[in-house]
Amino acid sequence: AVPFLATLVAFGTTTARAPANPRVELRAQVASGQIVGPRLFVAGRLIHTDFGERVATADEVRAVVRRQAAEGVDWIK
Repeated sequence: AVPFLATLVAFGTTTARAPANPRVELRAQVASGQIVGPRLFVAGRLIHTDFGERVATADEVRAVVRRQAAEGVDWIK
């Protein structure tokens, strides 16, 4: 992932989204300058009944949302 991020910057990309890749640590490394890359917005894993973060009840959805928020993702799907 790291070489790809530098390539994005080389081509002028300043911001990127990672819609199903909760790489919060990578986002932090880019933000601190440890890694060259565009500003990243990361989402948690998809919350679904069949794949991703599998849930069956409203209580399970709430628990997954709270956990993903605590992990620091930028948005939850």
